[in-house]
Amino acid sequence: MKDEKLLLEKLSLKDKMILLDERRIQFDSKGFANKLQYFKCQGFKHFLFIIKGLYGFSTILKNQFAEHSVLSQMTFSHQMIRLFL
Repeated sequence: MKDEKLLLEKLSLKDKMILLDERRIQFDSKGFANKLQYFKCQGFKHFLFIIKGLYGFSTILKNQFAEHSVLSQMTFSHQMIRLFL
């Protein structure tokens, strides 16, 4: 919770937070690129991809940020996800 609070304090209106959660919509490469392009057209300058931890996301993050995505149905370490992004 403390980390999330610090994160939310640093966000600006030009930031788009995307929660990475395996239970959400999975895009192919083209769909993912189109989604990011859509966000850019909406005026967002920075994308923040938040990787779900062992205990998931807090209710605050889940409710405040409607954008959720899946990179793969496979399980990867946080280090690998950071490399992919």
